[in-house]
Amino acid sequence: MTDYSTIDFAELLAFNGDEVVTHSFVRDITLASGRTLALITLDNGRDHTRPNTLGPVTLLELDGVLDQLTARAKAGEIDGVGVTGKPFILAAGADLSKVGDLPSRSAALKMAQLGHHVLGKLSTLGVPSFVFINGLTLGGGTEIALNADYRTVDASMPALALPEVFLGLIPGWGGAYLLPNLIGIENALKVVIENPLKQNRMLKAQDVFDLGIADAIFPPATFLEESLAWADGVLGGTITVKRPNVPGKLERLTKWPIAIDIARKSLLSKIGPVAKAPYLALDLLAAARSGSKAEAFAREDVALA
Repeated sequence: MTDYSTIDFAELLAFNGDEVVTHSFVRDITLASGRTLALITLDNGRDHTRPNTLGPVTLLELDGVLDQLTARAKAGEIDGVGVTGKPFILAAGADLSKVGDLPSRSAALKMAQLGHHVLGKLSTLGVPSFVFINGLTLGGGTEIALNADYRTVDASMPALALPEVFLGLIPGWGGAYLLPNLIGIENALKVVIENPLKQNRMLKAQDVFDLGIADAIFPPATFLEESLAWADGVLGGTITVKRPNVPGKLERLTKWPIAIDIARKSLLSKIGPVAKAPYLALDLLAAARSGSKAEAFAREDVALA
């Protein structure tokens, strides 16, 4: 498997000098139990018309913050880590305005690897991680949430999606593996392939909760307050998270390959064989029924390069 810590990502910074950086602001929250949760707020300093995006500078800043929090977790200074966004927006994914500026195939591969390197740390902090989905969440923003241990969603959240196939891309930072292993293959096929090809249909907050992408849903007026209290309950063991859509052994052995086969035939009949992105995404979803997250990340790296 790829050792991301050995990769020099400096090449990516050379063509992103004008990136609108989404900063990772951290503050400690003392929960009702007395536990401490370090809350990261993603904010690019612009209003809601300029959503948070995830370029190389943004990701490298988040990487450094997560390393600091890992050290604090090891020292016993914090009991959990949360991530949320600026008002109305978590993150709208990779900074697509820069994709065309990638100078080489090597740079494209490194962008995929950088996303895996950084977002993957949300599950290896040494303490539980939470994403509080407070607003618009697309592409890499959705993958921030999927890489964490737990998720809540604001009931007024207008749209969550993995729209990459609509854009001729594929979910590249874990989505094609993490999502089907969280909500089952049939649900994942709808989110990753069917919805993007239906005029880029997106999920509302209730859909996100009903599918099991989010573990809890709270009203907007008290969203962060209730999310923090819920996280406190999870940390203390008074709240047990149930995920009925997580696929079991039977689904993996039987339903999974059948669903992939049906989806492939449907794609051929509806769009023909020329468009590459839907089939690449389908191949990644098919492979996601077994193997490790590290293996899945390596597959995505290859597919994106």
